[in-house]
Amino acid sequence: MAGLFTSPIFLACHRALDALSLRHQAISNNIANVNTPGYKAMEVSFEAELERALKEQGDPVAISDAEITVTRENTVYRADGNSVDVDREMARLAENTERYNAIAQLVSTRLRMLRSVVNEGRR
Repeated sequence: MAGLFTSPIFLACHRALDALSLRHQAISNNIANVNTPGYKAMEVSFEAELERALKEQGDPVAISDAEITVTRENTVYRADGNSVDVDREMARLAENTERYNAIAQLVSTRLRMLRSVVNEGRR
């Protein structure tokens, strides 16, 4: 039974949801600091690391948060040194929400299927 939750796909979905949650926090912080002089926007980029881990049959859970959170450097949109473009951040937030919901739906469907198999076996 434990193998059902340690499959590479399940682990990748788990890791992707964690990373998308971290991305949501970074975007929210960016939006919250839109008027903070000198604030440098943060971003979370994890897709390449996740893809690499899956291709190499590595452990997708081993990708650390420290490796995927970066500050956007060399980007200044305003004279006060703030690099937050609120329109861009709102678009990124909407896209991130859609991705999170899609993966959460995939995991939910998988768990419903497993529950159905277990329940059918009890009859």
